[in-house]
Amino acid sequence: MQPTRSSLIAALLLAAVFSAVHLRLAYPPLPKPLVVRHWGTPHMLLSDSVVYGFVRELLAQSDTVENHPDNADSTRITISHLLVEHQVIPLFPIYPKNTPDSDINYLYGRLPAGLLQQMYKKKLLSIIDTIHMKQQVKYSKGFGLEQRFVSDGYNVISADSMRRLYDKYSFSINEYFDKKYGTATYTQLSCPIFSVDKRIVIVSVNPACAGGCGDGATYVLERRRNKWYKLFVIEE
Repeated sequence: MQPTRSSLIAALLLAAVFSAVHLRLAYPPLPKPLVVRHWGTPHMLLSDSVVYGFVRELLAQSDTVENHPDNADSTRITISHLLVEHQVIPLFPIYPKNTPDSDINYLYGRLPAGLLQQMYKKKLLSIIDTIHMKQQVKYSKGFGLEQRFVSDGYNVISADSMRRLYDKYSFSINEYFDKKYGTATYTQLSCPIFSVDKRIVIVSVNPACAGGCGDGATYVLERRRNKWYKLFVIEE
């Protein structure tokens, strides 16, 4: 009886294997769907109301008079009424059409080297502030000026449009701006970087035109009595 039982078990196992192979061939598994991963729109650590609320306040107390010294007033910063979404690097390629896309970068938030340490030593910031500000720079990619975010009387050009205009006009772009917007210069703002209590802000303001038209600066501002006062300025 034992050989018969062993033979029966072997036959059953063999039948099970053949059945599994048959089912596999007759009903192959459905192909796995191709998963397309989309990166989400980058978000800043702070809300739009905080970031762009500051931008509107800064524009409200700025001066559009070109080449007017900023140091005469501790609350005024010269900003053109023509703004750019965010800074394109390289800023002034001599031959824009020959600049490959892989060489184009965008500057969002920035902090001059050693600035936070300097402010900490002067007791303007706490350790928590410095960590908070570094994180904001890291996640500042979502920053970009849009027409709906700025005050009336200001015009915003997207970074892509700026590239196309440079491709078309090159160094004669000043004439185009002057004719269309009434100014030959434009201003780029970096993403504002806030202390934890939002009382201190660091922002770079870069006035520019096809030929350069002045140096930019990083401003350390403090909010007092509903206005932003310059604590100090780092020329660039």
